[in-house]
Formats: sequence, C-alpha cells, structure tokens
Amino acid sequence: NCKRFHQQFKGSERIYPAVGIQGVYVCSTETLLGARDYALENDLLLTFHLSETRKEVSDCKRKEGKRPGDYLSSIGFLNDHCVAAHAAWLTINEVRALAAAGTKVSTCPCSNMKLATGGVAPLPEMFQNGVTVSIGTDGSTTNNSLDLFGEMKTLSLLQKANRWDPTVLPAQKVLDLATIEAARAVRMDQLIGSIEVGKKADLVILNGKAANLRPARPDTIVSNLVYSACGGNVKSVLCDGRAVMLEGVLTTMDEEKVLVDAEDAANSLLG
Repeated sequence: NCKRFHQQFKGSERIYPAVGIQGVYVCSTETLLGARDYALENDLLLTFHLSETRKEVSDCKRKEGKRPGDYLSSIGFLNDHCVAAHAAWLTINEVRALAAAGTKVSTCPCSNMKLATGGVAPLPEMFQNGVTVSIGTDGSTTNNSLDLFGEMKTLSLLQKANRWDPTVLPAQKVLDLATIEAARAVRMDQLIGSIEVGKKADLVILNGKAANLRPARPDTIVSNLVYSACGGNVKSVLCDGRAVMLEGVLTTMDEEKVLVDAEDAANSLLG
C-alpha cells in the first residue's frame, strides 16, 4: 500500500508521500529495514512511533534485549529521513543516538497526557544534543481538538511543570517548534516554515481583535499566540498562496455538509 501510494502521487504539487510504520511493538526487524531502505532509495520521510509507553520499552527489552531507541540504532534503522513520534521514554544515550543519526522528533503532549502514558519527552536534553524537535497532535481519538495552538500551550506548561523550571521552554521556542523546526523535521525548511522570499506562502491569519488576544502589544504577540490563542481565532489560511479559508469560511468544501455527513456516519456506526 505504501509503495502503491508513493507511485501514484509522487511528483504531485500538494501531496508529499512518506513511509509510515507503527513501531517496534508491531514491526519485525525485516519490516523496519525494508521501510528504511525504501525511504532512503526514494528520498522519502520515514515516520514511526518511538517509546510512547513504558510497556513498549519493557516489551522491547524483553524481546530484543535493548530499549527501542538503542535497538533501532543497533540495527542501523535510524537516519536523517526519520521522524520519531512521541519519544517520551528515552534515556540520554538514546537521545544521543537520535542526534548522531539526524533523526527528528515530534512530541505529542496532549495525546500522551490523555492516554496517561506517564512519559514526558526529554526536550531540554534533545535541544542540548542538537535533535530537531517538532510538535504533533497524534490522532483525533487521543487528542480530540487537533488544535496546534492548544498543543503549543500544553507542551510549554508540561515541560515547565515536569522540570520545575518556568524558563525551560519559552514562548518563542515553542512557536519555533510549530513552524520552522517543524519544517526542518519533515525536511522541507527550504520551502516552508517561515515567511521568506522564495518560500511557499503558507500563512495563518488570526483575528487580532479577539478578546483573548488583547491587549495586542509588540512585546506580547508571541506570548499571546502560544498561551492565549486557539484555533477559533483563525480568520484566514493560505496554503502555497491559495486561500483555503477566508474570513472564517472554508473555500474548498461545503463545511456544513461535511459535518452533517460525519454526524450521520457516526450515528450509523454507533446507533
């Protein structure tokens, strides 16, 4: 399926195929290395879950004799095309292995907290060792809102609370993780992630008059974006210069019809 999707959509203007596998608790060594080879041969992103739960770690130690990060490093799986989701239950040696291989991380704080996995991604150590970090939501069943503004706030507060340090993840750093560092994580920072001449015009415009974003002062704008904003504040969205939302109205679909169809599907499935 992965190869078929790649062959069908490679070279598309707006679709960037990638290789996605679950993780060490599902995939054999053969599957892991096959996915690695296909990703490298075709210059594709390679995503997978890594050390999301303590059980995943203990099961891998029992099966392979190593923690997941150490095991993936030992078989030569890790490389600079990789993005490891979660990466919560890592040792410093595993962090260093990710850094040495150029593997990126997508931390998913809301999902981890909702599932009560107990792990907190060691972001300070990742930063110290040069690991590129981005922010993920995980899926709707373990996150619900998929609101990246809420994810930024939660991530910052979680890291501060976990380290007993209010300066451990400042607002500007969090915003970087959601923008330019995210672009680096998916190996697209030459195209997206910042507002620069020559990059794709991917822009999100918020309603600056909203009460939760006031007062709007130059020295508090970034803090407001991270700690006060929400998805409901978004007015317009441009993807590669094309408006997909204008003044709160989606331009690419009938939003109400999609929502009604979704509710009908839910009622049909669940009764």
